Amino acid sequence: MEPIPSEYSVDLVFIRPESEMPIPYPDLEDHMKALFKRPHSCFVERRREDRLEIATVQINGLSAAWAEEREVIAHMEERMPIEHLECLSGYRVQVIPKEHHGTCALRKRG
Repeated sequence: MEPIPSEYSVDLVFIRPESEMPIPYPDLEDHMKALFKRPHSCFVERRREDRLEIATVQINGLSAAWAEEREVIAHMEERMPIEHLECLSGYRVQVIPKEHHGTCALRKRG
């Protein structure tokens, strides 16, 4: 029997001094898609404020590999590019394990 995937939600905030790039963190979405290869949704919001570049990332998905928040954090620490780790200013990770409720049966009425 295959493990049941857990739902995960990851919110990340990246902050660094303003750069010459036309948009803040132009490659961040590609890095997040490579980091979270499993089916997921990824939303990145970028802005400049007070000579800083700020990016907030929301990632939601399913994974049979992660049952606890610390496993997601370890995955990010091992695989996130160092330039993003250095700019990571905050995060929130939530993993919701799913339970197996057995097989479903259809019944005929009548």
